[in-house]
Order: sequence, then C-alpha cells, then structure tokens
Amino acid sequence: KKSNSFCTLLREMQWDLHLRKQLEERRASECLPFSVIDDLQDTRVFCASLSEDARRVRLDRDRVLEELRQQTSEMDTLRLAAQGLTLHSVREKELEERLGAMDKQLREAASKTARLVEVELELKETREQLTEMQHAKGSADLVITQLTSNLAEQSNTNSILKRENEALQTENAMQRQQFAREKEDNERLIPQILAMKRTEAELRNEINELEQQLLAARGGASAPDQVVPRQAVFTDPSAVPGSSCVAPTYVAFCTDDAHTGDIHSVCVTENGRQIWSGGAEKAIKGWDANNGSSSGRLATSASTVCVDSKASLLVGGCVDYSCRVWHLPTSRMQCQLTGHSEVVTAAYFSPDATKVFTASRDCTVKAWDAHRGSLVHTSLCVSSCYDLAVAVDRVCTAHFDNSIRLWDVRSGKAAGEVRDLHDKPVTSVRVSTDGQTCVTLSRDNTVKVVDLRTLQALHTFSDPNFSISSNLSRMTLSPDGAFCAAGSASGVVAVFSVRDPKQPARFLKGAHNGAVTAVAWSPDGRGVASVGTDRKVVFWR
Repeated sequence: KKSNSFCTLLREMQWDLHLRKQLEERRASECLPFSVIDDLQDTRVFCASLSEDARRVRLDRDRVLEELRQQTSEMDTLRLAAQGLTLHSVREKELEERLGAMDKQLREAASKTARLVEVELELKETREQLTEMQHAKGSADLVITQLTSNLAEQSNTNSILKRENEALQTENAMQRQQFAREKEDNERLIPQILAMKRTEAELRNEINELEQQLLAARGGASAPDQVVPRQAVFTDPSAVPGSSCVAPTYVAFCTDDAHTGDIHSVCVTENGRQIWSGGAEKAIKGWDANNGSSSGRLATSASTVCVDSKASLLVGGCVDYSCRVWHLPTSRMQCQLTGHSEVVTAAYFSPDATKVFTASRDCTVKAWDAHRGSLVHTSLCVSSCYDLAVAVDRVCTAHFDNSIRLWDVRSGKAAGEVRDLHDKPVTSVRVSTDGQTCVTLSRDNTVKVVDLRTLQALHTFSDPNFSISSNLSRMTLSPDGAFCAAGSASGVVAVFSVRDPKQPARFLKGAHNGAVTAVAWSPDGRGVASVGTDRKVVFWR
C-alpha cells in the first residue's frame, strides 16, 4: 500500500513538474518579444514566481527525498528479511521490481534536482543582468538630465547673445550717425581752421616785418652781439684722406647772450651763409656765418625745441605741440603744422624739401606736406621719440626705450628696429647721405655707429670727459660721414672719427662755459655750430 501511494505521489510530482515546465515555456515564449527594459516589472514578477516555484520544488524535493529515505530503509529491512528466507515468493519478486522502479525514480529525482540547480543559476544570471540594466538605465537618466540642463544653458546663452547683438547693432547705428555728423562738422570746420592758420601766419609775418623795421630804425641789432675773434684751440687738423670734411680747429666767432634763455637747437642753411638757433626764448634767430652778426628774427608763440633748414625754408618744432614753416627770403610763415598731442621733439625736412617729418613725446612720427601744411601719414611708436633723421628712402627715429626704429618714407610703415641698442634712452640720431649707416647718441654717454643694412652696431665711442646733459641733446654728422660731433655737459664739443674708430676723441674747448645742447655741421664740411645753456652761439672752423 505504501509503495502504491509512493508511485502515485511520484506521478503527481512528474505531472506537476511537466505542467510547470510547459507553463514556463509558454510564459517565456510570450514574454520573449518584449524588451527587458520596457517589461521590467514583468521580469520582476517572473523572477519572484521562479523563486517561489524553486522554493516549492525544494520543499517537494526534500519531502520526496525524506520518503525515499524511509522507503529505502524499509526496503533494506525487507531485503535483509528476504535474504534469510530459503524460498522466493512472488512477493519478493514484486518487491524487487518495486525496488528497481524506486531506484529509477530516485535517479529521475536526482536529474530533476540537477535541473533545478541549473534553473537557479539561470535565475541568478537573470537577476545580475537585471541589476546591470537598472544601472545602465540610471546612467542614461543622468546623461539625459545633463543634456537637458546643457540645452537650457545654451538656450539662455543664445538669448543673451541675441540681446547683446541687438544692442551692438543699435550702438553701431548710433555710432554711424555720430560719425556722419562729426564728418559733416569736420568738413565744415576744416576751412575755418585753415583760414585761422592763414590769419595767424599773416599776423606773425606782420610782427616779423614790424620787428625788422624797428631794427632798421634803430640802426642795427637790438641786443649787443659780441663777436669773439679767431681763437686757436689746437693746431693739428684731423682731415681724413679722401674726405672733403675736416675736424674744426679754432673758434670763428662766439656770440654771447644770443638768446634770453637756454638754447636748445641750431642748424646751418644749405648755402652755409646763415646759422639759425632756437630755445626758451619765443623766437628763432639768424646769425651771419662769417662774423656772427644778427641776420634775422622769426617770432613764435612758444619755446622752440628743434630747427632745420632746407632750400629756402626753415621749420621749428615748439613746446605748444605744433611746428611752423617759414619762407626765409621773405621771413614770412608759410604754414603751421598741428596734430601732435605732446611736445614736438624733432622736425626735419626730406632731402627734396617737399615734406616735413616731425616726432613727439606722444609716440608718433608724422609726415606733412611742406607747402600746404597737410598731414600725409602718421606712424605709431611704442615709446616716446626724441629725435629723427631723414634719408632717401627711410626715416630713422631715436626712442626713450634705448632703441632706434626705421620707417618707410612714402608709407610710414615700420621697416626695422634695433632694440636695446644703448643702456639708456637714445637722444639723437643722424644718417649718412648714402643711407647705409647711422650714428646715435645716448644718455649712457656713448656714441654708436650702426649698419642699417644688417642692423648691427659697428663701433662704440666713449670718453671719461664726455657726458650728455639732457634727453634733448643733439649730435651732428659731417656731410661725408667721416666725423661726428656732440656736445658735452662740461662745455666741450667732442669730435669722433667714424671712418677711423681707433683715433682718440678730439675736444673743442674754451668757448662754452655751460652744457652744450646741440651742434650742427656746415654743408661745406669745414665748420661746426654749437649752442648751449650758456646762451652762446659758437661757430668752429
């Protein structure tokens, strides 16, 4: 009876397992087309169901195994009893058959147990996959959130840029309207300014004519010009072989109290007949190059820093940020050059006298039409400009930052530079007539010769007795480029041989008793004019 009930129980378990297997296969076939992410809840329910089924199967397995152990124990008892019998009855055969059947069912149960273990492993893998998918979904949600935030920020930024663009367009339109109005005002004011300049020039010319008439009525110069006779300084001339220029050796004349204040600049006309000087006094004065007598006076409204003469014209740069151009034969002011925002430190004519080049502390170099007074072009510098020199195709400028710079004469564009040429600011620069070399003067008390083709320093001149007095000290170069001369704070004029750097410096002494601020070589190459803080104009032969 127990064996029959056990067989019936096994058949019920087999049916139950078979039915569950079919249900699982049906459920798997129905759930297969769906995505794991979209059917996440169903997967959880399915996992829970599988867990419950596994738990029930374990309970049934444990119960069946317990019954099998009991029946095995009974069979062992029956087998022991049967071994003691000598006759084999039909009952024994049935028991053996049942025992074989039970062994078979036990093997099937063991196989089902192994299958159950596999199902548990699959369930574990499914849970791990589900966990990974949940993590992936969380990461995707974070990325979506970040992209949404970035999109909002980009939208906000685009809105701000759009509003800024609209504001800039509005401001641009207003600036265009203002530019049009200022252009109209400029076109209206330019004729008025030119008329005012012409009026001022006429008034200055009338003042000069009245002063000339007053001098003529008085019968000579208003100031007592003192002419110093020929005075030997040193006897040996220092002419360079093959050169038309020689170093001066004596004082041709010395005019005391030439101005009422310090004298800052001096130049010699192209014909060599006149010397013009300017300084703190609001006038530029002319002197006869033969005897030092007064030969002209040009009134200005401000102190003069620099003068230059070319052909029949003279230009003077003043502390009132402007320059004035005079026609020397008539002593009339031809035009006034205004445009700088600081003191004009240098003003020189081009070789053909058609342009005037000016430099200023406002870090600009300007080119002007010498006859009409109109601005041609402006060059911007990175440092204050103290002096300039005009060659055929280039303009060379000296700067506060210890450097010199080159500019194209026609366009005003930068053509080169020599940075940190000196240890201190460069106060003066002069270019040879061929435009291949230049000489520079610096507050470091040295004079250097520079090759403008390679932009390399060739020679350096210095002497313990030579020192510079101010940032506006001016040097000069002989017409043939053989010598250069510069004034010293001790009152001497130092002359250096450019072609023979081994020669020692020669000093012109005995005329000045104050710092020499500027010197200028005569066009014939045989004389040098010098001025200084002692208010003297000295011409050396």
